Amino acid sequence: MICRRPLAADYPVAEPEVEINSDDPATLLLHVGTEAAPKGVLNSHLNYFAVVMSALSDLKVTSADRIIGGIPSIMWQPCISLRPVSP
Repeated sequence: MICRRPLAADYPVAEPEVEINSDDPATLLLHVGTEAAPKGVLNSHLNYFAVVMSALSDLKVTSADRIIGGIPSIMWQPCISLRPVSP
């Protein structure tokens, strides 16, 4: 028996119709901490939306600005890091 990984052609072209609610989990991050055992932290779509909206307001972002965001890979942080990007 030969096992192979699925190819991109094996998947449907259209995205599946999925209903996503604001309270649904968006990410599961591992919080390693320094003194306690590692644990998973669930963040919702609404959590990320609130963080982004707050950052956009604080940074006085306009339609001419470009933003790149990311989650720190070293450890979990309770926010998204947003930095203006020059075009």
